[in-house]
Amino acid sequence: MLSDNVRERLRALTVELMLELRVLHLREGGNPLKHWTVIQERLRAAARTCGNVEDFGTKLSRDLQIMDLGKNGSRALTELADYVRENGVAHQFLDLVDAEHGYIMALCRMTVEQRKEASQ
Repeated sequence: MLSDNVRERLRALTVELMLELRVLHLREGGNPLKHWTVIQERLRAAARTCGNVEDFGTKLSRDLQIMDLGKNGSRALTELADYVRENGVAHQFLDLVDAEHGYIMALCRMTVEQRKEASQ
């Protein structure tokens, strides 16, 4: 079972990865009207079908048709993968994402709105 601190850190790192993938997905031509739905569907599918965080990140980027993660996307994925590996929580991480995909996406949307408000 995940401690509250580990759970919160996994959520935060996952949100950062998803926000980077969102930017790249939109940049690659993702539909701005449907992107949140598409990203959530791909997030859940990756959590259900992958065995580790590295496969999870690769499947997400491939399914979102992202050709290059770039500097920020690569940083976000490697930070998440390193944290998962250091804490030995690969399966718990994937279970968490599967169980909380709606909550994770809500955190993503709130973060985007907060950053937008802060920049104005």
